[in-house]
Amino acid sequence: MRQLKATSRAWTFALTDREREFLLAVLRAYPVLPPDYQPLSRDSADRVSPEDLHLLHDALAEQRGAHQARLRRWLRSGSRFRPCEQEWQFNLARTDLDWMLQVLNDIRVGHWLKLGCPEDIHDPESLLRQDPAAFFYMEAAGMFQMQFLQARHGPPDPD
Repeated sequence: MRQLKATSRAWTFALTDREREFLLAVLRAYPVLPPDYQPLSRDSADRVSPEDLHLLHDALAEQRGAHQARLRRWLRSGSRFRPCEQEWQFNLARTDLDWMLQVLNDIRVGHWLKLGCPEDIHDPESLLRQDPAAFFYMEAAGMFQMQFLQARHGPPDPD
């Protein structure tokens, strides 16, 4: 995937057929993180009241549902990907970037959890033997995150 253009409203990216398939497959994996993954506090995990924990889980479930609905709409958009010569192009609105990064992070971290939270994620052979699908989703989500973050930090073209 490569960035073609940046404006004050959106980025335009080009993808090969395979990259487009990978992006769609990765996004369709959302959500991955278990609902109880996020602790209320690092320091007070044993002192959290059941009411506070319930409130946190409800808020996260509501956010996850909103992300899922938004992602379904985003994926269903018939004009999301446009064929152009030997590749596909798509626009990512600047207003969608943080949301897209959150979705991809859920997918990446969720699959890292499925792999047992390995400290050394740079040993692909053992991770591939353990769970090839989880390794693929973790790595692909991370790759797309990096592409979008690089786009964010580049200067926009004048409109």
